[in-house]
Amino acid sequence: MNTPDAGLTLATELARHDLECLLYPAADWVPTRDGPDGAPLLDALVVGAGMCGQTAAFGLLRDGVRKLRVIDRAARGSEGPWATVARMPTLRSPKHLGGPDLGVGSLCFRAWYEAQHGAEGWQALYKIPTLMWRDYLLWVRDTVSLPVENHTALIALEPYGELLRAELAGARGRETVFARKVVLALGREGSGRLR
Repeated sequence: MNTPDAGLTLATELARHDLECLLYPAADWVPTRDGPDGAPLLDALVVGAGMCGQTAAFGLLRDGVRKLRVIDRAARGSEGPWATVARMPTLRSPKHLGGPDLGVGSLCFRAWYEAQHGAEGWQALYKIPTLMWRDYLLWVRDTVSLPVENHTALIALEPYGELLRAELAGARGRETVFARKVVLALGREGSGRLR
């Protein structure tokens, strides 16, 4: 008998095989360059590891942009609103909409869900429970091996010539990094709210 854990293990293996067939992660094609401080320059700094941040990072890795860091000030599993501020028990969007899978079928929510609950379970599911969506996002993150640094916050960001200078605070202490590009995937709270 297939258990949910065994089904998820098989789904993970299938997704990783599909990614390997697609040559993921793609070869690093961006020329290496040192920043003004002599340290290697980041191609991209992704700030926020919720759904949008992890999807952006996955897309960059898939396209061969490899010198990147993905940071989030929250603990693992608390990125985004799903386990923190979301008040609805289910997502509002239809269960079949695409998301962080970026068109890789074996990474879609349906594949993840059916691996644990079967095709009948998928047919019976009306809406995706919020915490289940969080668990799915973590599975995608782990399956595609995203290098997320939790408990790391962006303190300051400013232009530095053609680059961006970012001040970070986290497990490495306080540090300055230089990046060609910065993706701000800060969610609703980071996009502006009443203060």
